[in-house]
Amino acid sequence: MNIPLIDLKAHHQALHAEITSAIQNILERTDFILGQDVAKFEEEFAAFCGTKYAVGVSSGVAALELSLLAFGIGPGDEVLVPAHTFTATAAAVSFTGAKPVFVDVDPGHLDSGCDQTRRSHHPEYKSDDSSSSLWPASRYGPDSRDLQKT
Repeated sequence: MNIPLIDLKAHHQALHAEITSAIQNILERTDFILGQDVAKFEEEFAAFCGTKYAVGVSSGVAALELSLLAFGIGPGDEVLVPAHTFTATAAAVSFTGAKPVFVDVDPGHLDSGCDQTRRSHHPEYKSDDSSSSLWPASRYGPDSRDLQKT
């Protein structure tokens, strides 16, 4: 028995005319990168988030890297990342010049919860260094129950 999770063809059919029109407009304007659609998205997303600005980037890893840079993470810093995560998490840390330090995950939640990280003893982690940061990434969605205690 085949039980489909989602019927992408049916979903696409409902949006076909809108998607085709948007692609055709971009092709006619030839503004493939940072064009008027990106500017419009940034404005609308900023309004949706209730912020003054939003920045569209090329990928999820670029978004992660930009957020680390915004917090001043860079060369000489260490960032604790869960050992059980997508490669983009550690790659974004590396792209800033910082060092990713892998920590064990909480076996009950498969994330690097704050309590689990505090209990970990990694010789390469400089626990007394204020330049170290925690990246609480989760492969299965956020579970910030213990971040609120921090």
